[in-house]
Amino acid sequence: MSKLRKFGFHVVALLIIVGLIVFLAFNQMWMIDRLVSSGYVFGMKFRSVFLFYCGTDEKAPYLLETINDIENYPILFRNFDWESLGESIGQYFRILFSAPNALSWLLDFSDFMMLVTRALMILAMVALVIFCVVSTYFNESHKAWMEKTRSLQRFQRFENGPWASIKRWFAEYWAWWKKGWYFKIAVILVAVLLGLPMVALDLIAEYFYFFTSFDFLALLDTLLGDVATILVGWFTIPKPLRVLILFILFRVLTLWRARRLIEGKLMPANEAMVDNDTGVFTLILGKMRGGKTTLAASMARILNTVYHKNAFENMDRCAMMFPDFPWMPFERDIVRLAGKRRIVNMDQAAAFAMRVYGVGEHKPVALYGYDVGSQRNYFIDGANRINLLEALMIYAESYWVYFHAGNLISSNFPIRTDDLRLDKGHLVLYDSNAFRRKVLDQPKDSSLSHILVFDMLRLGKKKDPCNVYRDCSGPMIAVATEFGKEQGNMVSNTAYSAKDEGANPKNDLLDYSLKLGGHLANIWHTNFFKFIADEQRSGSLTSNLVTVAQSIFTADRANQKEKMALHGFELESAILDALRGFRDWFYKKYRHVREDNTLPFYLINKLGAFCYSIETKIYMRYGYKEVKLPMCTADTSGNLTEGESKKFYVINFIDYASRFESACMKDFLNSRKPKADHGFFDIPTYERLMPTKSEWDMQGSYLVTDLENPELKFSTTPKVTRRRDGSRRRNGADRSSQGSGGGVL
Repeated sequence: MSKLRKFGFHVVALLIIVGLIVFLAFNQMWMIDRLVSSGYVFGMKFRSVFLFYCGTDEKAPYLLETINDIENYPILFRNFDWESLGESIGQYFRILFSAPNALSWLLDFSDFMMLVTRALMILAMVALVIFCVVSTYFNESHKAWMEKTRSLQRFQRFENGPWASIKRWFAEYWAWWKKGWYFKIAVILVAVLLGLPMVALDLIAEYFYFFTSFDFLALLDTLLGDVATILVGWFTIPKPLRVLILFILFRVLTLWRARRLIEGKLMPANEAMVDNDTGVFTLILGKMRGGKTTLAASMARILNTVYHKNAFENMDRCAMMFPDFPWMPFERDIVRLAGKRRIVNMDQAAAFAMRVYGVGEHKPVALYGYDVGSQRNYFIDGANRINLLEALMIYAESYWVYFHAGNLISSNFPIRTDDLRLDKGHLVLYDSNAFRRKVLDQPKDSSLSHILVFDMLRLGKKKDPCNVYRDCSGPMIAVATEFGKEQGNMVSNTAYSAKDEGANPKNDLLDYSLKLGGHLANIWHTNFFKFIADEQRSGSLTSNLVTVAQSIFTADRANQKEKMALHGFELESAILDALRGFRDWFYKKYRHVREDNTLPFYLINKLGAFCYSIETKIYMRYGYKEVKLPMCTADTSGNLTEGESKKFYVINFIDYASRFESACMKDFLNSRKPKADHGFFDIPTYERLMPTKSEWDMQGSYLVTDLENPELKFSTTPKVTRRRDGSRRRNGADRSSQGSGGGVL
């Protein structure tokens, strides 16, 4: 920063301080005397407290009496006759609701309505003039789209020149101002103007004084005196500024309540729901675009947070059972061996704990200096005896789940999580409250899910027996979208046999992973394995898989309600919607008749963009969906019966922050498109309402083929079946040609 700019900053800061002092001296000089009065009463009350403990009972002076002695101070509460206070209050309210007062209020209201009527009439005329001026811009123009009017050019020169410099200066000045002592002096002066230091002194003194004197009249006196001080300071502020301050305070309060609602209720409710109400195999059913994949991704994201918390809870309990054991070097050894690829799964981590204990049981130096013979070797929790070896194994398994970077999700489509891994070289911590962050699209704060390798869940035949990831199943949240198309049902799997050489849904025993998933990754009676699948209908899966699902939810748009955590936003929303509506009307008409740039088009378009930005940010930050998920049970035939509904909250700021790509198979399904010679608009259109024979033939319809060649469809030739396109194949020849997944896209 140059010396000249810095000198200018100091000059402006001094002018602000001098302005506040002048305002205080000429408009509210009595506030200094009010501060002196509070200091006097403060000292006298603490003197009374001191004398009380010395055995002398002495009352401190009342605050209102000292305030009434201040010259020119606006007194709101005069000296009360405390004995007749109740009667005075009753008399006040009788006068307040009298007929003359009611007439006075009515007259004041009529004056207010007259002002409102005048303002509306003026606004109507202004709106009419604006409409007439704006309408002149809808004359057709043949100017080029890059051409700008002179007024727009001048405005943009101002915007990019002086206005940009002014904004930059204010930004730099604010950054400098809030770090210096000028800012602190200004805060103190504003606080004195509002009477805040006096209120603080009064309340602190009364806090200690009351618990020695139990003088309720003194307590009431202090409260009335402080209310009077705040009101005096408040009414010295101009009315428009008071309205603005009240609105800001109201909005700050509603924003605080909205954050409390989302962080304190919705997020904990989601964690409790997915932890307690989802089974090892959770199936989410719903029609297309019903939000089932969003629910699956959201549940997986939440479970990733829950599993880290559960793993840390296991570690913490072990550490409290054996508080003298040096857990830190034990953790570092696990991390060191993981880096050398000597520990690659949870079971190997437990085996390492067994080796360490086996050697260190007789050689404390191998157990990080912990002497099993003289220090605690077991813990009794009231029902069970847990020895150190068990605690070491539990800790090693839990720490293996806990410390790794990345998430615990394995899915057949990418899912992004935002749990921050905080590592300073000691104990790793996780910040899972993503709502407190400004944005959630920063790659450095995110991790994508692991690829779901189905072979690691196939306990029978593998699609690729040499797959290096075939034994990687363990602590994880597996997520599979369109799972029915992967595993198929009884009808689609008729071409497969359990005796086939290749893996297929009848011999891969993937369903056993779902049936035995509670045993797959269980640490100290806590399950760390869940499989979440979504499908359009239960009939797409075999009844065996449907009945295995411990939790079956049905996702339906009809059971989803859009809600807003930020209350009281209706007025701002209505204003923003009206401005956006005006912009949309102008934009369409203007773009329809001309392409050149004018100043009104530029300003109105900027206004619409600003309104859209505000509404979108509020909706995405504080909007959420309350989803009712009916829990279903399946009988042995796979038929579903709906039961009670569970509430789940889809939080816009978190769940729609580029969490996953809903059309995850788009590139795969369109893989041939880049080399195509024809596009959609190259397809011929019908010549008339009645299609011709050639137009029917062009469709490639099975129906047309069957009607023209019925003998191909109803042929009874043994051992040879005919495809619907007329080609032949022998029975069973293509049984394994559909792939191990059993589904055809």
